[in-house]
Amino acid sequence: MQALVRWDPAGFAATELGERAELGFPPVSRMASLTGSPAAVADLLALIRLPPGADVLGPVALPPSRGPGGGELLERVLLRVAPGQGAALATAVKAAYAARMARKQTDPVRIRIDPLDIG
Repeated sequence: MQALVRWDPAGFAATELGERAELGFPPVSRMASLTGSPAAVADLLALIRLPPGADVLGPVALPPSRGPGGGELLERVLLRVAPGQGAALATAVKAAYAARMARKQTDPVRIRIDPLDIG
């Protein structure tokens, strides 16, 4: 808010980048977010061949949604790699998702690459 009051977008961007660097969030790393039922996320995660040095953060239970179908138990896993491994991460997630679909697994998993909001 102070950046808006002072009209200091460069200062805000520098602060935001510093905070993201401390946490290892994009753009200083590449991430994939997997969100779905605990069984579906675990199934997809078991199929992924992660690049060397990848970090698996989670799973973490999410609060129940309030929309249609709300109240279902969801969890999220974050996969983090170094900036030069973003394409390898995306390829690994895509291949695992395709393998899961070939096995006729219908429980959905939402996949987001470099999500803007993680919280």
